[in-house]
Amino acid sequence: MSDTVFFHEDYENQIELIPEQNYFRALLDLENLPAKDEIHYGFPNAIIRREHLVQITDLKICQDEFLKLLGAISINYFNKVSTGYGNSTQIKKNTVAFGFERLGIFVSFDAKIITNIWICLSPLFIQSNHCPKLLSALHILGSTYNLALIDWDEEIIVRLSNLATIKEYLINAFEYMIPNS
Repeated sequence: MSDTVFFHEDYENQIELIPEQNYFRALLDLENLPAKDEIHYGFPNAIIRREHLVQITDLKICQDEFLKLLGAISINYFNKVSTGYGNSTQIKKNTVAFGFERLGIFVSFDAKIITNIWICLSPLFIQSNHCPKLLSALHILGSTYNLALIDWDEEIIVRLSNLATIKEYLINAFEYMIPNS
């Protein structure tokens, strides 16, 4: 198995994990997105996002603790992450990825503090329509670090401390099959 995973640079932070303290402002930002058929800056629905009031770095999440937490439940781990588009790729320094069912959790860090967390698809991840490990990982991250997930493509924000809303999101956005329990 490869120790390197690639993500297209356009997908960085398209599905991002942020401190839940940003929930209501992010919800307002989502509600104020331009209509999908509007054109801005020459691109349909292109926006410049505001900075979150509370950054991931403000939480001072320890890299070693975070990696240990996800490493215990992930299906695979990639210590090298590359990005780019077309024939242009480069290694994304200080970034690792944890593979789950179809999706991976990508993590950047600086000076042993987590600086960015986002989710992307990859064919290197297990291709399954069931997602018990991903569901568990998202709920653990939400409960442990008080995080929310913003999917800018689906225009939704999800409190990751609420298992029912995570399930609903994964079913609606990715068509996972999650049994009722």
